[in-house]
Amino acid sequence: MHRPVPLRLLCLMLALGLGACSAGRSATDTGQTGPDAGEAGLELSDFEDFDPTPYAESPPETVTTIEHDVPDRLLRGQADQGVEQLVQGYRIQIFQTLDKEQAFLREEEVENWWASLSETERPRGLPDTLPVYVRYHQPYYRVRVGDFTSRSAAEAVLARLAKRFPGAFIAPDLVTVVR
Repeated sequence: MHRPVPLRLLCLMLALGLGACSAGRSATDTGQTGPDAGEAGLELSDFEDFDPTPYAESPPETVTTIEHDVPDRLLRGQADQGVEQLVQGYRIQIFQTLDKEQAFLREEEVENWWASLSETERPRGLPDTLPVYVRYHQPYYRVRVGDFTSRSAAEAVLARLAKRFPGAFIAPDLVTVVR
């Protein structure tokens, strides 16, 4: 059994088929002339008449200065120079007490004694001032000196310190190193 196709659907299909078969209008059929008409053989350069020869001057030179916030040591490739770093090393402990005042008095005594030594009395390669630290680790205040990365360097200073401060010994500690 066939159902009849509605008349409206048949008309719509016919209109679409006829519309697809028809050709579009070209730009020349509009009656326009000139460069916008799309005429064959016409280029934009046919209508341009600018002559750059009277303008022989070259453009002005610009001087560009670049300012940046990058530190000079980074630009030189020396980023790690002058950086303090904590590394495992050694210090010499010369005193330990429960009394805070005694610890700070001993710190001052060590600094004054080291400053009074002549260059010949000091172990070679050590500065005029030896770093002295007072640290509290419950229940004691500990007075330690130096920032040594090798045990042999700590032993050289210990030999000199033990004469003045008997009972001094080498203790492993985190030390500050400037790279």
